[in-house]
Amino acid sequence: SGRRWGEVVLHDGVPHGERTTSAGHSYPVFDEIELWAPSPVPTWVVLLEAATEADRDALEQLAADAGFAAEDW
Repeated sequence: SGRRWGEVVLHDGVPHGERTTSAGHSYPVFDEIELWAPSPVPTWVVLLEAATEADRDALEQLAADAGFAAEDW
């Protein structure tokens, strides 16, 4: 999408599809009209292999505790 976590994006409110996370949660996808506020948070791509789901969850929690976010794609 070219967008980053924490951005404020104006959209028209009409969903045009959906995205399903690795956890099975589905979220609507919208067409962007305008970027109102860019995110000051950088985006990184990290390829790693967690030994267990608990290890993956712990990494996501560490990111959340630091005020960021992590997603398992």
